[in-house]
Amino acid sequence: MRVMKTSYKATVVQDPNKVPDPAWRGFPPRTFQHEELELVEHWEAHVRMDNPEAIIEIVRVTEGPLD
Repeated sequence: MRVMKTSYKATVVQDPNKVPDPAWRGFPPRTFQHEELELVEHWEAHVRMDNPEAIIEIVRVTEGPLD
């Protein structure tokens, strides 16, 4: 029997209020990953309170056994 684990990962891909580190080409991503989408969306809401213009990407991540 194969068991697949699903979680959701949110990444701030751009934050206009932060100055990029010269070592990065762009902005270093800030991420949050959890099995419950509601908690990921709650994290996103907190980020948006600090910076409403942040660009945030949420993706579904499925992990499981490799064949």
